[in-house]
Parts: sequence; C-alpha cells; structure tokens
Amino acid sequence: MSDEGSCDEAIGSDDRARRLDRIWIAVVVAVLAGRVLALAPAGGGLPIFSANDRSRWATIRSLGDDGTYAIDALIAAPRNPWDTIDKVAHLGADGRMHYYSSKPTLLPTLLAFEYRLLRTLTGWTLDTYPDRVVRTMLLLSNVLPTGLLLWLTAGIARRRGASDATRGILIAGLGLGTFVGTFVVTINNHLPAAIAVGIGVAALERTVRRRQIERDSASRGASVSDPRSFLVAAIGGAACAFAASCELPALSFAAVASLAFLVVDPRRTLLAFLPAMGLVACAHFGTNWQAHQSFRPAYAHRADGPIVARLGTDETERIARGSLSPSARTALAEAKIELSDLWSIEPGESPVPAGVRRWVLTDLRTQERWALVEPKSGDEIEVRTWDNWYEYPGSYWTRPVERRSPVDRGEPSRWRYAWHMTLGHHGILSLTPIFALALWGGVLGLGRRNGWEWRAFVAGVATISLVCFLFYLSRPLIDRNYGGQTSVLRWMLWFAPLWMLLSLEAIERAMRSQYGRAAVLTLLIASIASAAYSTSNPWVHPWAYTLFGGE
Repeated sequence: MSDEGSCDEAIGSDDRARRLDRIWIAVVVAVLAGRVLALAPAGGGLPIFSANDRSRWATIRSLGDDGTYAIDALIAAPRNPWDTIDKVAHLGADGRMHYYSSKPTLLPTLLAFEYRLLRTLTGWTLDTYPDRVVRTMLLLSNVLPTGLLLWLTAGIARRRGASDATRGILIAGLGLGTFVGTFVVTINNHLPAAIAVGIGVAALERTVRRRQIERDSASRGASVSDPRSFLVAAIGGAACAFAASCELPALSFAAVASLAFLVVDPRRTLLAFLPAMGLVACAHFGTNWQAHQSFRPAYAHRADGPIVARLGTDETERIARGSLSPSARTALAEAKIELSDLWSIEPGESPVPAGVRRWVLTDLRTQERWALVEPKSGDEIEVRTWDNWYEYPGSYWTRPVERRSPVDRGEPSRWRYAWHMTLGHHGILSLTPIFALALWGGVLGLGRRNGWEWRAFVAGVATISLVCFLFYLSRPLIDRNYGGQTSVLRWMLWFAPLWMLLSLEAIERAMRSQYGRAAVLTLLIASIASAAYSTSNPWVHPWAYTLFGGE
C-alpha cells in the first residue's frame, strides 16, 4: 500500500512539475511573440532590419513567387528595400549572369515552401502584405520552435531531478537571458541551429534513458519495446545534420552526437540516425546545387579558381591596355577558352596582395569571366577560372578595407579578439553573464557522483566549445569581425542550450543558500537586461560596444 502511495505521489509530483514548466514556458513564449508582433517597419515598409536577413528574405520571396533562387528582379530597382550586400553574382543554369543570396540554401528553401503555403491559404504575398507575411512566418518558424526548445530542455532538467526553482531559472535564462530570444524577430541561421542542437540533445537523452530501461528489464528477464525509438533516433540524426547545415562549425556537434548515439545504441544509429542525417545532407547539397550548380556554398566562392593557361611575360603590357595578341588568343583556345568577337579586359576589383596585378577577362556575349593574374612583376600571366563570386560592379566586398564599416575590417590582434570574444564588447560572458554558471556546472558535472553519461556530455560540450572558439580565433583577419554588426558573437549562439544544460548543477547547488540564490538571480537579471537591449533589432552593436566605443 505504501509503495502504491509513493508511486501515486511521484506521478502527481511529476504532473505538477510539468504544469509549472508549461506556465513558465507559456510566459516566455508570450513575451517572444509580443516582440514579433511589435516589430516596426523599417525602410520600404518592411519589418526587415539588416542585409543579413534581407538576403534570406529575398531568396524566400524569389523562390516562393517565381520558383528561382536568382534575386535579380528584386534588387534591380533603385533604393529597393530588398537589396543586400550579402549577395554573390555568377552564371546561372541558363548561362546568364545572375545575383543570388550568399547564404546557405536549405533553410531559405524550407521557408519558401512555408511562404508558398501561407500565400495559398491567405492570399498574402511579400509584395502586397509583407508585414503580415513576415510576422506570421516569424511566429511559426522562430517563436513556436523556441517554445519547443524550452520544453525539451526543461524536460531534461526535470528528469535529472532539478527543482522547480532551478527549472524556472533555466527556462527564463535560455528564453530571455540568452540571445536566443533576441533573434526570434529576424530570419537567421543561428536560432534554427540552436533549436536543432536542443532537439538533438533531447533525442540522445531519451535514447540513453531507453537503453537503461532495456538493460534493467533484460537483467530481470523481461523485455521492453519502444516502437518510437527508431523515430527518436531519426529525429536526432536529422536535427544534428540540420544544425550543421545552418552552422558549419556545428558539424563538430553532429560528429560527437553521432559517436554518442553509436556507443549507446548501434542498431538504431545505423538504421535510423545515420540515414536521417544522410537525407538532410542530401537536401543541403541538393538545394545548393539547384541554386548555384556547385556543392560548395556561395560564401566559399571568394577567390580565383585553378590555373587553366599561362600567357608569356610579353603579354603583360598588352593586357594592361585591354588587348590580347594573336598568340595569346591561340593559347586561350588551346585551353578551351573560345572568346567571341566581343570581349573586354578590365582591372580586377578584389583586394590582392601587394605587388600582384590582376585583370578580369570577360566575354561580353556569353558573360563568362576569367582572372588574369601576374603574381610578381615579370612573371607569366596566370589565366584562372572565375570563382570569385563576390566581385561584381558595386560589390561592398571589393572595397578597400579602410572604406568598410569598422567592424568589417577585422581585428589584427588575436589576443584582443579573444578578450572581446569572452569578456569584452562582444564577450560570451560579459553579454550573457549567466553562462558563468556553465563553467562551474561543468566542473561539478565531472564529479564521480554523476553517471558516465552526464560526465561524457560535459566533456563533449567542453571539447566542441573549445574547438569552435579556437576555430573562430584562428580565422584570417577579414573574418575576425565578431559576426559583423550584430548584438552578440552570433556564431556561437547555437551553444546556448548546451551551456544552459551545463549550468544545471551549479544552479541547483547555488539555490540552496541565500547568497547563492542572490548570485544566480543577479546573473539572470543582468543577462535578461543585456539581451533585451537589442530585442527590437538584433542587427545592432552590443550595448558594451556602443558604451565603450568599440574599445
């Protein structure tokens, strides 16, 4: 009788905890929905605020309305609100030059299907009712999935025995105290990556629990079968692959998660997890090929291609005058470069190392281009295939560095860059101080009293966090820019659910004392205030950057 009573009490307690989590999550989701509904139209009457999200919205509209990835028609008009600096230019499948978004293709392709469905059901288009379409899609694609992320994360905390107060801190911290909630008002790749990572972790946690139940049942001579286990594994695989599609460095998470799934449940990993990953990978590369006739993403085409011919040193001055000798034409023809009767040679616009001369050879009838490069004075001219898609008339990215926005010039000092990535004006800890609890929680999580699964999780998160941090720190000068004009080091936003889960044990322990509770609440309030600074537009500099003048 007492066992039955204890069981009923445990079930009742779990139901009460679930109801409490739902209330907290509903409050956070309501706040996020209010931010979307309160969006004020920017230039051109569109509630779109930066070149980054305009780039994706242009693809969504062009693909949803016209069935093409090319965005020429949208950006052709002067002072067009759809224009963006985040675009590339290259020959399309029709053999003509077109402009395209420089962003990975899978996410905007999925959103284009959503837009087309919304247009069919309501008659709204991004031309006639852009504000309605944008707000509705943000609610469906950003706010509701963020609610799912909060629910899954709270569920993991609940099953680990976290108290009501700890789960409340976790939900408020992840939804409002990190920049996850800040980015719900814009189409971006960072929020979907964070959500996908959270789904992947939840699928892994459920798989670990199921395997423990199966082993316990087998030890008692019983068998337990969960018909949804293959579906959970498939969802986990798809989520991990989608996270990597949105954020290339999240490939590290996908690799670690794949290894963890394989160790925990080899059969379902091979039959469900990996095939689901493969399907998403096929969609990622397939949409990229459909858009660009290349498996490499558009942003990877930013340098001259391989050498296909060489021209003698006696051609240098002719090329500088915009002409080619008959022997040069013959050399090009031998390299299967058949120029029409109408072509031109112009000085290249892309920045090149000092001492290097470069020209662009264009067939004006076919619009094909080649780069003519003189590596050093007196060297032969290298004829290279065209692969610098960022070089086109008026391109922001071919401007001299000194003419770009200060944040786009890159930080010369890696030590200074590391400081600002952690504690400075774009710092992970300075802008989101609640993440300090993840450091303490990670140390506590490695303690012996935790099972090997949680210790492995802590070690895995710590490893990929360090790897990705060092990856961004090692980038060339032009890429050491904190993600451009943005409210946070957005490239590491996808770590938010992982770091909040790491903080669980630290929060739980701190909440046992008066001073600990005060410290946790102080970190939470400071984080919410920091993230709230840019909730109306995440594409602005952080408060610390603005306050201290970027120093």
